[in-house]
Amino acid sequence: MRITFYFAMVVASSFLLAFCARKSSQSPTSSVSVEEAYALTQRGVLLIDVREPDEVAELAYQVKNYRNVPLSQLPDRLQDIPRDQQVILACRSGNRSRRAYEMLVAQGYRNLTNMEGGMLAWEARNFPVVRKP
Repeated sequence: MRITFYFAMVVASSFLLAFCARKSSQSPTSSVSVEEAYALTQRGVLLIDVREPDEVAELAYQVKNYRNVPLSQLPDRLQDIPRDQQVILACRSGNRSRRAYEMLVAQGYRNLTNMEGGMLAWEARNFPVVRKP
């Protein structure tokens, strides 16, 4: 009886370890702070803003390499997101860009980063923005 119990524990532990290893090998959300994202944009890394056009018209990120691809249009605009270079995904708070990250990873994208905190954190750090006059 004792051997059966230990055997069952070993099998259960092996299953759990295999499951955890499989989960950790899947793409976890890669994220960067707003400070790291700003530094990357200064080196020319593409920032893709997934906010809607009306939001961007009011307040936009001011960086060298910028593109607006709203989350609502993402499935139809995959061609606007390069697969061969690093991309930072951003939005207002980091939630939509995290969803965009997950959608793109499911489409086979690998060179992605989600910016934590979004425009709220960007503005709080006084990084450059373009405001509607």
